Amino acid sequence: MLASKSWLLAGLLLATAIWGWAFVGVAAAVAVYPVVGFLFLRFAVGGTALTLVGRMRRHRAAPVGPQPGRWTVLGLGALLTAGYLAQVYGLQMGVPPATAGVLAGLVVVLVPVGEWVALRRAPRASTWMGAALVLAGTGLIAGPAPVHPGPHSALALGLLLEVAGAAAFALQLVLLSRVGQTRDPLRLAAGQLRTVAVLLVPLLPLTGGLPVPGAQTVLEVAATGLLASAVAFGIQTAAQRRLDPSTVALVLGLEPAFALSFGIWLTGQRLTEIELMGAAVLLVGVAAGASSRPLGQLTTLGSRWSDRILRVRHAS
Repeated sequence: MLASKSWLLAGLLLATAIWGWAFVGVAAAVAVYPVVGFLFLRFAVGGTALTLVGRMRRHRAAPVGPQPGRWTVLGLGALLTAGYLAQVYGLQMGVPPATAGVLAGLVVVLVPVGEWVALRRAPRASTWMGAALVLAGTGLIAGPAPVHPGPHSALALGLLLEVAGAAAFALQLVLLSRVGQTRDPLRLAAGQLRTVAVLLVPLLPLTGGLPVPGAQTVLEVAATGLLASAVAFGIQTAAQRRLDPSTVALVLGLEPAFALSFGIWLTGQRLTEIELMGAAVLLVGVAAGASSRPLGQLTTLGSRWSDRILRVRHAS
């Protein structure tokens, strides 16, 4: 059983790394293509890919669990849609990216609270400690938010949207752990991605539609749709059949560190001493919140890998 959980944690760590890598591609794509249109294409590609994989598997092996109910898929997909829309539109309303990154890290703190309320499962003291350190590390990585000129009311609403987005993602994690333990993870993940795409359709005419994408945008849609959506969400859904929401949230708390690492390699971003300190605090937070030896081992490996990247690039 420990070996099985170790593989699930390794897969979840891979999914987190993929999401961290995807920041570079998504930022480049939405700079030249409508945000909602890009999200629609990304989740349509991801949902279609997982659906095709599910149909091929159906001819070779029986499903891992019963098919998820329509209301279950709709609820989880709606939370994902709300989270992504709130996050993106908060940025458009003037929230600086650094501040948005800090607020996105609130999911690590909100998941234990949601688990406590929805599942009546009180988090361990180590979970709270790990969540606090992850949030602190994310804040150090983001740094102080620059002064942004613009209407105060719009900025305040944008901040509320960022918090709402983090709350939506946290609630999705908690509910997925509750309903996903007895459902076929492949069908559940595919249903969520298809739901996001369908729910975005009514917004397309109001947000720039679907212009013909350029070659680079097509590559970014394919990469984020297949890797950051189909593969990553499929792994997350499968992992949450065996892992509690707080453990999942702590591993996902490594996303800022991965995003920073890939940003260094792909864009040549330079790190300050504060950002290096933040990455270290974040990794220690995940280790502090680990509830089992396998997670601690994976965190140690992830810490060594990230530390090598940060040291090499910082010295160059």
